[in-house]
Amino acid sequence: MVPTSTVAEYLDAVASFERAAEQLAATNPVMLSGQEVLGCLHRVETAARKIPAAQHWLTEVSIEQGLHNELGYTSTKELLVDQLRLAGGEAADRVRGARNRAPRQERGSAPGPRLPLVAAAQRDGRISERHAIAIDRAVDKCGRKLPAHQLEPLEEMLVIAAESVTPDDIAALGRKAYETIDPDGAEPSAEDIARQRDLHLGKQRDDDLMSTLEGCLAPEARALVDTVMDKLARPGVNNPADADNPVDIDDPDAIANAAKRDKRTAGQRRHDALAAALRAGIASGILGQHRGLPCIPIITLGIDQLESHTGIATTATGGRLPVPDALAMMGGNPKYVLLLDLAARPLFLGREKRLATADQRIALYGSEKGCTAPGCDAPATRCQVHHITEWADGGRTDITTLTLACDKHHGKVVPGKDQIRRGFETVVLPDHNQYPGRTGWRRTADPAGDYRVNHTHHTHELYQQAQEHHRQRHQAYADAWRAEDERALYRDLVGTIHDDIAAILDGPNGPPTLETLLSEHDDDNHWRTEPPWPMDAAGHRDAA
Repeated sequence: MVPTSTVAEYLDAVASFERAAEQLAATNPVMLSGQEVLGCLHRVETAARKIPAAQHWLTEVSIEQGLHNELGYTSTKELLVDQLRLAGGEAADRVRGARNRAPRQERGSAPGPRLPLVAAAQRDGRISERHAIAIDRAVDKCGRKLPAHQLEPLEEMLVIAAESVTPDDIAALGRKAYETIDPDGAEPSAEDIARQRDLHLGKQRDDDLMSTLEGCLAPEARALVDTVMDKLARPGVNNPADADNPVDIDDPDAIANAAKRDKRTAGQRRHDALAAALRAGIASGILGQHRGLPCIPIITLGIDQLESHTGIATTATGGRLPVPDALAMMGGNPKYVLLLDLAARPLFLGREKRLATADQRIALYGSEKGCTAPGCDAPATRCQVHHITEWADGGRTDITTLTLACDKHHGKVVPGKDQIRRGFETVVLPDHNQYPGRTGWRRTADPAGDYRVNHTHHTHELYQQAQEHHRQRHQAYADAWRAEDERALYRDLVGTIHDDIAAILDGPNGPPTLETLLSEHDDDNHWRTEPPWPMDAAGHRDAA
C-alpha cells in the first residue's frame, strides 16, 4: 500500500522537481570529462524514467475524480490532448499506462496497479516508458491464452529482461512467449477469430498523399477478397493505363492482349482491383444513404483549381487527392464533386433542391470539412448537423446557424437553460472576431474563457497563426534590441551631460550658479542700495 501524502507535501515535491529540472537545463555540461558525461547520461536517464510513473498516477487520479466530465471533455484522452497538447496516440498511451501501472484509490485504500512489477521497475527508473508499453502489449496478447494468475511470471521475466535489452527486444520476447504458449497453432476458436480480426487504414502521408492499409482478415473475409482478386487483379484487367479504352473483363482475347502491355506488379494489380471493386459497390447504390446523403464520395475543390487542374482537393471523409484525380472521378459521377467559389462559399450543390436538408449538409461538408469542436479531427461523414443555438433555446434550422459536430461532442453541448450539466456552449462568432461567422466553442466549466474555433480541418489557418506568432516573436526581439541599442548609443554619445546641465540649472530658486553670481554682486555693491543724490516724490532726481 502506498502511503498517502498531504496536499502541501505533494505540491512541495512538484515545486522541488521544477526547480531541479530548471537548474539542470540551465547548467552547461561542456566541462565534463568523457567518463563524467557517460555517468551523467545514465543518472539523468534513470531520473527521467521515473517521471512517467508520476504522470500515470496523476492521470489515474483525474480519471477517478471524473475531471474530464467536470471540465466538459468527452474523455480523459481529449482532456490530455487539449490541456497538454499531446498527440492522440501519446494521450492514449498515457491513459493506458494509468490504467495498468498506477495505484487505484478504492474505498479509501490504494491497491496495487494491474501490472505491479512493471510499475515498480518504472518507479525505480530501471525501465523506460517504451519498455513498459512493450511489456503491456505482450502481457495483453498472452492473456488471450493464459489465465490471469499465470501472467505474473511472464511479467516478471519481461521486466528482468527489460533491464538489459531494448524495447524492440522486449516486443520480440513477447512474440516468442506467445508462440511458446501455443506451439502447435491449434485451430482457433470462433472467439479467437472474432477477437483478432482487424483492419487499419493509416493516415495519408503529406508528401505523396499515399495511405497504408494493414490488418488481419478473418477466414470468411479472406475468401471474399480472394474471389475479388482472382477476377479483378489479373494481368490486363483494371489497368489505369487503359482508362481511355477499358478492357472488357469478360473477353478473354481482349484481356490477353492487354496483359502483354501490362507492366504493373502483382501488388499494384491487387491495389487496382480493390479500387475497382469499391467503385462498383458504390455505383450499385446498395450502400443507400449515410446521415441523410447518398453514400458516395463528396469532393471539394475551388474554381481556381478547376480552371488550372492543379492543387489538392479534399473529401468529406477528411482525405485529400490531386485535382486531376478528383476531376476524373467527377467524370464518372457529377455528384461526387462540390464546387466552391474563391471565397469558399457553396456555388453548385448538384441536382438536389435548393436549401433542402441534404443541400445544407453538403454545404457544411464543403465549408467546415469536419467537427468544429476545437482539436477534434473527426471528418464530416462522422458528424451530425448541430444547431449552434440549441433547438431547445429557440435555434433556427438555417444554413448560417448550423454546424457540424461529431457524436461525442454533439452530446456534450448543453442547452442554455441547463445550469447543472457540464459540457460545451456554441455561438456564431461576430463580425469583429478574427474568424467571423465560424462556430465558437467554450466549455461551460470555464464561462470566462474565450470561444475557440477548430483549426484541425483548416491547416492554412494554423500556418497563418504560426507565421504571425513567428513575426511577433521576431518583432519583440527587434524592439528589445533596438531599445537596448538606443540606450547604449545614449550612454556613449551623451553620457552625463544631461545630469550636469540639470545640476547647473535646477536649483530651488533658479539656476544655482546664477544665484551665486548675483549674491556676490549684491555684496560688492551694497553701498548702492540708496542713490547718492536727493530724489523727489516721483522718484526723479531733485534739480534743486
